[in-house]
Amino acid sequence: GGLSVVGSTPKTSPLGDVGAPPVELEAEGARLVSEVASLWSSKYLHYIRHHGCYDGAFHYECLFSCPTNEAPVPSVVICVRFALVAGLSAPRPRLLFRFEEGDLLHEWALGTDDDGRLFITKGQQEGSLRDGVFEKYLDSYVREKETVRARGINLVTPFEESRRKPPPECTHKDGIDEEEESSGSEEQNEAEVSHRHSIKEDPAEKMSPQDLEMAQAIKEALKAAGLACDMVPPLTSLSELLANVFDAADEDGAGKLPHHEVARLLGATLPGFGLEEWDIHLLLTSAQEDGEGFIEWQ
Repeated sequence: GGLSVVGSTPKTSPLGDVGAPPVELEAEGARLVSEVASLWSSKYLHYIRHHGCYDGAFHYECLFSCPTNEAPVPSVVICVRFALVAGLSAPRPRLLFRFEEGDLLHEWALGTDDDGRLFITKGQQEGSLRDGVFEKYLDSYVREKETVRARGINLVTPFEESRRKPPPECTHKDGIDEEEESSGSEEQNEAEVSHRHSIKEDPAEKMSPQDLEMAQAIKEALKAAGLACDMVPPLTSLSELLANVFDAADEDGAGKLPHHEVARLLGATLPGFGLEEWDIHLLLTSAQEDGEGFIEWQ
């Protein structure tokens, strides 16, 4: 029954069963697994995890990785599952293993010295890979995993997919305005163009009714944010608006504000420029915070 235990899931903890191996063999099994892993490759580092005793064997996971100076945290890890079968249920100690989720069960022959201490044998193992090719076998696993990752196989869950929906399509009012203007007379178009040029030249003196309404909305938003003053100059750009708002809120002149304060200011100010809630969240997400949670607005 011990030949099929590697990779199974323990349902009970039969350490007290008659057929269970002696508890002191658990550390011996970890030592044997480490010696086998070191014999396979000097390029790969290995780490052993204990998985307890069940089905008459001690179980381990040996994780192989190959970190480099460029990638000290390896992106690919190979798992080999080992089991030390011993005790009254086994006529002799056996070290079994499988690669990843493979179906082939391998065995590494063990020996016993004069003191009764277990040791691993060297050379070709019966019913396993050819001696000296274990490192190349690990390399093949690494290449397969990297190939799967490079092909970009989609493993996103439905919930994650719902969180990755693109922002709603924006309706460009400029295009609508241009269509309405084209339907009017040429004289109205010329008047509109000249009026736009006049706004660019002196925005404080000549503003369209729409711009005046926007300035009034911004003023009301500033009042709601607690930043109102008697004189709010007319603003024609989003960057100018944000600079004035953050400067007014930054009483200490530190050039930075806490994240919650920036969120409050954006939420109270930007709707006056026709921006949606999603745009505000995008700005907050792209802002860089320092270690104390402050955002440098300058």
